[in-house]
Amino acid sequence: MNRLTDHLILISFDCLSALDLPILHELPHFQTILTIGALVEQVESIYPSVTYPCHATIVTGNYPNRHGVINNTLLQPGKTSPDWNW
Repeated sequence: MNRLTDHLILISFDCLSALDLPILHELPHFQTILTIGALVEQVESIYPSVTYPCHATIVTGNYPNRHGVINNTLLQPGKTSPDWNW
């Protein structure tokens, strides 16, 4: 298969589900994205299914035990407000 481009733009929207699709199809800017982009409706999440581990899995193609992002925040025992996993 020949490559169509050297670049890929990946847009991931946090906290959307298949139940939101009918509403998104009505919104003008989402109509454009849905028309010219690719949409995957049958996605299974990983564990833990929180933002940063999920996005790291999408980008790397690896599970959290491999890429190391296991939570949105860092494991910092004794810290009342742990740092975010940037």
